[in-house]
Amino acid sequence: MPDFAALAARATSRAGSESALELLNLPHLQVFPALQRLHEQAPDCHGLAATASTLPGATPFTVADLLAELGELAFL
Repeated sequence: MPDFAALAARATSRAGSESALELLNLPHLQVFPALQRLHEQAPDCHGLAATASTLPGATPFTVADLLAELGELAFL
């Protein structure tokens, strides 16, 4: 069984956060403000197409991939 206390300590440390952020590229980082803008403009609209429309050159498929990757990394 994993040591959850140790995992939590590493995840909340500055070094742990920096290490996690280093895994992200520009498209990953652009998703966060896009989701924020979408929530502010249309709180009930959370579809992939709506999110893609706020990102230059994105499609619903690329947004789905980015969200899946962010979920795997526990950012979402």
